[in-house]
Amino acid sequence: MKSETIEKIERAFAENFEVSPRALSLERVLVRAHPQIYAEYAGAQLLRTPHGYLLTVLPEWLERATKAVRDVPAASVFDVQTLSAIFGDAADVAIGPSTIAYADEEVFRPATPMGERLLTREDAEAMIEFREACDPLEWNHGGAISPAQHPTFALYVDGAIVAAASYDYQGEYLRHAGVITHPGHRGKGYGAAVASALTAHGLGEGGIMQWQTLFSNVPSLRIGRALGYEPWVETMAVHFRS
Repeated sequence: MKSETIEKIERAFAENFEVSPRALSLERVLVRAHPQIYAEYAGAQLLRTPHGYLLTVLPEWLERATKAVRDVPAASVFDVQTLSAIFGDAADVAIGPSTIAYADEEVFRPATPMGERLLTREDAEAMIEFREACDPLEWNHGGAISPAQHPTFALYVDGAIVAAASYDYQGEYLRHAGVITHPGHRGKGYGAAVASALTAHGLGEGGIMQWQTLFSNVPSLRIGRALGYEPWVETMAVHFRS
């Protein structure tokens, strides 16, 4: 990616997490209280950037978490079981690891068009039918796609939507992309087609495209890589018991 793209990504990271990426280290984990935008998150999140590691926790866990990682190699902390063990019985659901990747005009590799188009409100009924055919959890992971609120590209086959991709705006530059394909139409390139159109649209607006997915979501990883998205940060989280 272009140097100015990296600078904007790092600036957005600093604003979101209230710490400069260059203040991090690959030798140790920096522990901080949750930044303001994640202040209500009942758990902990660990990030690994090209510069180093950041663990954010609830304020009451700050001292314990700092002591737990003080003498442990940073790379060994980036493990779901190790992270969960730090919080003992308070830890409930572990999430991740996942990757967050980015694309600008320099790295974007468009997929072959398949007739996808930008949706309008007139597509609302078809979108409802599409949503009902998808798993609710997958739908949420796909980015809560809604053409009434966000730019959304979709592909129709035989009069029905079989794949859709959308993004929301995160700050001045970032466009967070999501994609979902009808469970009966996967493996045909439809997801890549709509994601490609969406990426081109966001870049055309002057944005930087962001792609986040779990490592376990192999189809999503493949699409992002095929379109040229470059990994920048890896994350994992532990949600606490209520």
